Amino acid sequence: MTFVQQRADGSGHRAVHAMRSIAVLTLLFGVVVATSWLPFGRRAFGGAPEAVLASAWPLVYGPLVLLTAGIGFGYAQRRRPTWRRAAGVVIGAWLGELVVLSLAGGLLANEIGPLNAWFYWLLATGGPLQPAAGLLGVLVALGTRRA
Repeated sequence: MTFVQQRADGSGHRAVHAMRSIAVLTLLFGVVVATSWLPFGRRAFGGAPEAVLASAWPLVYGPLVLLTAGIGFGYAQRRRPTWRRAAGVVIGAWLGELVVLSLAGGLLANEIGPLNAWFYWLLATGGPLQPAAGLLGVLVALGTRRA
């Protein structure tokens, strides 16, 4: 049986939906990161993201948290996942950003390569800040669903 075949208990179908959700949220989380850093232009992307964070970290991470929480809320409202599945999808999407940056980071900036992509990924996403915000949005959505 292949990964995408339907099992009698429906788990194959759920796995395909989870993988699709991870792919879509990876794309959306990446857009959020780019949007959060975009106002700082060349200074952020040209090799000095640490300098930007030293002077303006609330302006970078504030929109990142709000937008990511909104995406987590929208995902949970639309898909109605269990908490465990939602946590897996959000964390999987966050890790998916690392995979994309490792593979395609050189297209964004010459200094980003497979060996140092993790550093830029942690700076760009605020470390655990982005998945925590996504999970907060999921929790709010799941709480409003029960009420």
